[in-house]
Amino acid sequence: CSKPLTAIAIYQQFQRDPRVHPGRKLVEFLSFPTIHDPRVSDIDLGHLLDHQSGYENYWGDDCLDKLAAARTSIANVDLLFAPGTQTDYSNEGYMMLGLVIE
Repeated sequence: CSKPLTAIAIYQQFQRDPRVHPGRKLVEFLSFPTIHDPRVSDIDLGHLLDHQSGYENYWGDDCLDKLAAARTSIANVDLLFAPGTQTDYSNEGYMMLGLVIE
């Protein structure tokens, strides 16, 4: 999960497809069976890029093995803060961006 490569890929997607932009909500791209913390619905792609989603760095740096699990479990966690109100490093945000790119 190389964050610079993920950021480049998502910015390229922003340029190619006008429907994909920093203000679009994550839930518009990924469906979650349930959402534990309703603030997850407020997370946009820009929050993910800027580490402002509110996701804690749950899984550390070993994200490749965790990507599949992240898609279902990330909706079942409590955010640390409301999206866009603070900045806190999080691999999970970039894992979600990787899923958007897919």
